[in-house]
Amino acid sequence: MLVAISSAAVAAPDDLANIQISKENGIATVTNENGTVIYEGADDVAAIEAALNELDSGVILFQNGEYSIDRTISLKSDISFVGNEGVVFDCISSPGFTTGTGGYSSSTTSVASDANSGATQISLSDVSGLDVGDYVKISDDFTVPYEGKDYKNGELVEIVAINGTTITVASPLYDSYTVSRNAKVREVSMFQNISFENVGFSGFGMDTSSTAVYLYGVKNVTFSNCTVEDFGTRAILLFDCLDCTVENSTFKRIFRDGTGYGIAITNACDNIVIKNNSFLEKGRHYIAVVSSRGGVTTDGFTRHVDVLDNIFRDCDDEAVNSHPTSSPIFRVIGNEIYDSRKGVELARTDSIVKDNKFYRCKNALVTLSTGNHVIEGNYFNGNKISIIPHATSNIIRNNVFDNGGYIMPELNAVIENNTFENYSGRIVSSAGSSSSYVENIEISNNTCEDPLTMAMEFGYAKNVRLNNNNLNGDLEFSGCDDVRLEGNRINSPSSSGVRVIDATGPHSISVNEIKASSVGISLENSRTTPIKDEIIIENNVIDAPAAISNDDYSNVIMDEEGSPGTLRIVEDSRLREGSPDTVFKNEPYIDLGGRDDVGGYRDLALFDLSDYEDAELIENATLSLFWYYPEGMERPDDTVVEIYRPEAWNPDYVTWNSSDLDTPWVHPGGDWYDQNNVSQGSTPYATITLNGSDVPDNSYHELDVTGLVKEYVSGEYENTGFLIKARTEGENYIAFCSSDYENGNQRPVLTISEKE
Repeated sequence: MLVAISSAAVAAPDDLANIQISKENGIATVTNENGTVIYEGADDVAAIEAALNELDSGVILFQNGEYSIDRTISLKSDISFVGNEGVVFDCISSPGFTTGTGGYSSSTTSVASDANSGATQISLSDVSGLDVGDYVKISDDFTVPYEGKDYKNGELVEIVAINGTTITVASPLYDSYTVSRNAKVREVSMFQNISFENVGFSGFGMDTSSTAVYLYGVKNVTFSNCTVEDFGTRAILLFDCLDCTVENSTFKRIFRDGTGYGIAITNACDNIVIKNNSFLEKGRHYIAVVSSRGGVTTDGFTRHVDVLDNIFRDCDDEAVNSHPTSSPIFRVIGNEIYDSRKGVELARTDSIVKDNKFYRCKNALVTLSTGNHVIEGNYFNGNKISIIPHATSNIIRNNVFDNGGYIMPELNAVIENNTFENYSGRIVSSAGSSSSYVENIEISNNTCEDPLTMAMEFGYAKNVRLNNNNLNGDLEFSGCDDVRLEGNRINSPSSSGVRVIDATGPHSISVNEIKASSVGISLENSRTTPIKDEIIIENNVIDAPAAISNDDYSNVIMDEEGSPGTLRIVEDSRLREGSPDTVFKNEPYIDLGGRDDVGGYRDLALFDLSDYEDAELIENATLSLFWYYPEGMERPDDTVVEIYRPEAWNPDYVTWNSSDLDTPWVHPGGDWYDQNNVSQGSTPYATITLNGSDVPDNSYHELDVTGLVKEYVSGEYENTGFLIKARTEGENYIAFCSSDYENGNQRPVLTISEKE
């Protein structure tokens, strides 16, 4: 037997109830607020109908009991059904409760001139029968085809003014409606203010065609602290409904093959909020946005849906789904989704998918068709595939993938600032075909620390960019066109670091650090003729027995291949006295000296020295900074550049005033030690002078930091990097290129040479 939720529910107290219904020994008793019995008998539906007939508006309070709903109950406006503990509606009939379609006018009025998206005025051929406060559905013959059928666009709007034959509506139109496409409006007499609180709905089997509540044309619907179990077709259906909330409720066993929906949101719904619910057992679609066909009610696409802080388990299809016949803006935030075939699938929609947790789904998140999606701050664990971004635009950032399945991008995907951990296989896999390329994939600033056999693979991909990623595992590009790798750190346990197979367009591999057991960059050709596409390989640091292997590529351009011992910067952060509490982590420059209107500028830089174990083997360490600003300008004062050993700092929070979150420097502008281990001392580890009469020469300037690097490698001091400052900070401002500078050939470099 289903038991309604009670622990979190707050039922209406008796003194707030306009009608009370109780049941004892099979007899339902209905009492009005004056204590008068208005019904007593064995027919529970008759009892509820008597209560509805008694009230124009108000609360019907149900006392503990199971109520048999053996025929459909017609709802009306301004009614709340509230249950005390243990109230269950046993829905023998389907649907158990409905508003019906009687509020839809049987006639339409033509739109007299085009009504454009964003407009609030609509010119009609006739306004007779329409009044201020009425709702109309505007639609035209614009259609979206799906599975051989056409679905028409439309939306609900409220009339706030009528002037002649022009109506003014309460909010701007989402879409445009044209006379050429037979634009029209239909009056909809909206029901309002219907709610169910702390009641249970029990169906007659998840393999049946049963529905609990079927609402047409209602504004302000609430389901709160309810349970819904054992319905086959739909638990709750919202059809042309506005401002609806389903919260703190539990759904179980809502499943019939092809038609099972926990909450079905249909046609011109808007502002639907589904929050803090539990969808726990055997669902097909727990939440789905769809469209219908047939009859006067069917024009329209849903607009805004929020799915917030819910738990989803055991879903055979999609836990959250929008069909291509809808057009909503989705916010899917703070949910937990377990063991579903697909966690979230969104088609023809814009979305924010944020701060969710996906566990053990076959496909955790899929975007389809048109739409712009921001996917951020999520946690993926144990999924087969975490994200399949097929839609128009996908930004995938700041997520954590914990053995969470790979990303499979197809079109216009930006994958940035993600962390991948506990992986033994791919983190990105993207495959098109020779006749249909995947395109426009940008992958930057991601980190994967596990020893993968293969980090990323691409087949028939075009316009692929990989920048500043820290990866373990090799990269493979097969049949690809226009691929650029820059500033990546690739540590591959397999034989090759980067494999280019059967290139079909230009490739550029520059300024990367590549470590592999056999070949750093492998150019492979399985064709019978040489590959003539341009392959540029320049300024890489390659640690492998063979730096490059070339199998019949005839147009390879190599420029200054990097050598072991050349390190790219890991982190750098700017300190600006004029903005003492601002974090400058991703600036394109390292700037030093001072300006009268701002104050001083200093910088922190960190290189990874973990590959060096014996300080005695280090012969020389040189920090190279590329001077580029201010272009062509002399300075009143010389700039004497100095290097010191800083206290520990956090690049995410370091500022002029603070070394970390809630951790101020003792000395604003940074705490350091000099070469003699004197706190805030004035004997730098390294120094160079750039005369005030000199202008930036767009070339590297070198500082000998051998002593400090050896102290770090020996373990004498923790590696906290370099504090870079000018000896004085007057009118001597200069800037070097930082690790975020767009040209990878001008970023800071630390070159370490070891004894033979």
